[in-house]
Amino acid sequence: MKLFHKPTLLLLLVSIFFISCQKEEIDIIDETPSDAITAASDLAKLLINTSQNSGGIDDFIDGTSCSSIQFPYEVIINGQTITIADEDDLNNLVNTTATITVVFPVTVVFEDFSTLEINSQQELNELAALCQTIDEAINCVEFVYPVTFFTYNSNNEQTGTVVINSNAELFQFITGLDAGVYIAIDFPIEVILGDGSQVTVTSNAQLQGIIENCDEPGDDPPTPLDLETVLTTDSWFVSYFFDDEDETFVFAGYEFFFNPGGEATATNGSTSIPGSWSITNSSSGQLKLNLDFGVNDPFDELEEDWKVMEFSNELIRLFDISGGDGSTDYLTFSRTPTDGGGSSEAQELRDAMTDGNWFISLYLEDGDEDETSHFNSFTFDFMENGQIAVSNSSVTLEGTWFVSGSDSNLKLVLNFIDVYPLDELDEDWSVVSFSNTLIDLIEENDDDGDILKFEKL
Repeated sequence: MKLFHKPTLLLLLVSIFFISCQKEEIDIIDETPSDAITAASDLAKLLINTSQNSGGIDDFIDGTSCSSIQFPYEVIINGQTITIADEDDLNNLVNTTATITVVFPVTVVFEDFSTLEINSQQELNELAALCQTIDEAINCVEFVYPVTFFTYNSNNEQTGTVVINSNAELFQFITGLDAGVYIAIDFPIEVILGDGSQVTVTSNAQLQGIIENCDEPGDDPPTPLDLETVLTTDSWFVSYFFDDEDETFVFAGYEFFFNPGGEATATNGSTSIPGSWSITNSSSGQLKLNLDFGVNDPFDELEEDWKVMEFSNELIRLFDISGGDGSTDYLTFSRTPTDGGGSSEAQELRDAMTDGNWFISLYLEDGDEDETSHFNSFTFDFMENGQIAVSNSSVTLEGTWFVSGSDSNLKLVLNFIDVYPLDELDEDWSVVSFSNTLIDLIEENDDDGDILKFEKL
């Protein structure tokens, strides 16, 4: 039997120990992901910015990007108390020009999700004055929770698993990481981009690229429409003309072409009426469309420097205040032909609407979200000159209306420009049914359209 000398045996044991330790070390390193995240890594900072509470979403209300007001809360606009329950309600108010008054007390939420109760506008103003930071929240990527993280210590040993269920939990988890602690995401995960699409993410590199390159809402605002481009693209029809009374029918069958350079033509297939157009601005900045189709009736009635109420690719709404009696004329061009709105049912609807005051008994946004309470205090007076006076105990607001279409396709067009919450009613409403006491409407050409009902007081 062969015996080992002690030095040889000692050397062999040391070699075995070294090899086994080396093997164990290799196994431990293999357990730690090569793309582990630390508190100081770029991805950790991006995760913090993506998960932090965004104080900038309601700056137009609270005046500070250091915090946001916690949902739900109430504001008063044009004498109407409105509940803001979520970001959709908030977005509906972004473009309003009316004064927004916060109903106190409210709770504000800071970027780390800590909260503070605010009891007055003065306290809110003082809080805004103290804000010296820029909102760095990233709002164009949302995590689909839960998201699982593995944790490792400085010895590359897995120490646990953490399941994250919200932005607040993710923010607290990442900002609470100690030096020497490593974390790894259990891929795949799902994220939702700013355009609403959902993406499967399988690596740190992919996630970092998505966050760094996502487009924040509003980063690329739509190019403002140019009236000349809209006017000279394709043809138009007169869908409403009011001069002391509804005279839309006099232009029935005529198609209007506005050519670049200022020439215009109105034709019904057998007769062509030449005309001209130009666009100007008044000293106050009021956009005007100047029309001239000669002296022959009824086209001579179009010769005005019409003030532009609003315009889009599908509609141009104009008005003119007479220098004589101060009455207001209305002219609307749209893309679809009209029979002039001179049908018997159209006139019956006009007569019903101008006979007394009305209130909104039902308003369902997208056909199922009841927002009738937004209009509870308002009374609607539809006047024969095409104007609407909308009033409650503290304010009177104005808009315009007209009826168009045939008996089988009646439309009620309402317009309240930048007057919240009435601008929610800005639509071409299809008339489902009407009587002297009830008008039942639905948003035109929309499967999930808004539903609106007026009842007579």
